[in-house]
Amino acid sequence: MDIKELSMERAREWLSDKYDKATREAVADMIKNDPQEVVESFHKDLEFGTGGMRGIMGVGTNHEQIHDRSRQAWPTISKNSSPDAGYP
Repeated sequence: MDIKELSMERAREWLSDKYDKATREAVADMIKNDPQEVVESFHKDLEFGTGGMRGIMGVGTNHEQIHDRSRQAWPTISKNSSPDAGYP
């Protein structure tokens, strides 16, 4: 399987109900109108190193999602907050 086929296969997985409506619509539009962007967005998983995650925000396995930021921030927020303090 070449990189274009692999990217399209991975993009189609993002059309499932596992992802929110806005994400599914963005991926469907990308598949229909910008095959090169599909390759850029889905050809690999986002890499990160000692500096943490850094990547272009957007849909796709090679882009950082807002959900990734939420997962990183939650332990810090919950660790540094008391129930009545609100957000730090």
